[in-house]
Amino acid sequence: MNKFAKVKYETRNWNSSIDVSVLSRRQRDMIRPTYLAALPTKITDVCFPVPDDLNASISDILVRMVRFDALHMNKPYNFPSVLLRSES
Repeated sequence: MNKFAKVKYETRNWNSSIDVSVLSRRQRDMIRPTYLAALPTKITDVCFPVPDDLNASISDILVRMVRFDALHMNKPYNFPSVLLRSES
């Protein structure tokens, strides 16, 4: 059962930021004056059923994150920043 409405579209004007003088005639012919934009469905009030085992895993992860933050809060360096820099 799908809780979401079908995707709706609206026609929007296409305002190109490309200088058409640098395009070939074929490319200029492919530019259309309008396009179809998808309108997102509002899902703020939709409830998603989550299996109990997944819910337990999410709760466990949240507890571990809070413990990690509390453990590293008083260190003289920002440990999460160090992790992010080492990842990149």
